[in-house]
Amino acid sequence: MKLITLNLWGGIVYEPLMKFIESHADDADIFCFQEMLFGENPQSTKILKARENLFSEISKRLPEFVPYKYLSEVKYFAAEPIEFKAGQVIFVRKGIKVKDSGNFRTYDKLPVLSTFGD
Repeated sequence: MKLITLNLWGGIVYEPLMKFIESHADDADIFCFQEMLFGENPQSTKILKARENLFSEISKRLPEFVPYKYLSEVKYFAAEPIEFKAGQVIFVRKGIKVKDSGNFRTYDKLPVLSTFGD
């Protein structure tokens, strides 16, 4: 079984990221991605140029996988305000039996972040 875990940085380095995912889609069984963005718009954020709809872009490249989303409650991506969800996702190759899935909070309160220029 081959498992790949990767911090996506919100897709800021988009083209190399997509090439990496495509090059491993046939031989990986599980992808674990951090800093995933779940927006609807196919555009980049204003400051960091992160891909708002990164989840849908990656999902198109992994049609043989089932996604398990873990959404956070953050309102910022690396101190840039966002109006869409962010979080983590695990893509598991179809045919691999997942007995259970879930998540748990690793901190009591959301961190307080300042915006750029503060």
